[in-house]
Amino acid sequence: GNLSGYSDVPQTVLPFEDLELEQKVIGDLKTTYEDCLDPSAGMKSPAQALNDEWHSAVTKFTNMGCDKEAASFAVAAYGDQEEKVLEFAKEYSSLKDMGFSTEKAVGALVMHDNKLDLAVAACCISD
Repeated sequence: GNLSGYSDVPQTVLPFEDLELEQKVIGDLKTTYEDCLDPSAGMKSPAQALNDEWHSAVTKFTNMGCDKEAASFAVAAYGDQEEKVLEFAKEYSSLKDMGFSTEKAVGALVMHDNKLDLAVAACCISD
């Protein structure tokens, strides 16, 4: 598929031993940016339908006041789980305000289920 727009997605590099969850999140982000629309059929492929669903969820959470970047990562990690997405967005903003990079903030929050204290510790350890 065409990965236009994918180059804008930050690549996560964290020194954690268990990268399975992080790889899933990155894989989900790749899937959402794939352009799999078949113009001859006039129908959306499953990947395009997923892309639309992802964009719809991100829009929903940005309309609720979430930062678009935070909402994008949160939806990739948690889907349309409102409580998880809102919690992620709040804690993501806190980590960014503390000066941690996008990659560290996202990886640490996803790995530690949005627990800010554990995410902060993980970000500090990885420095």
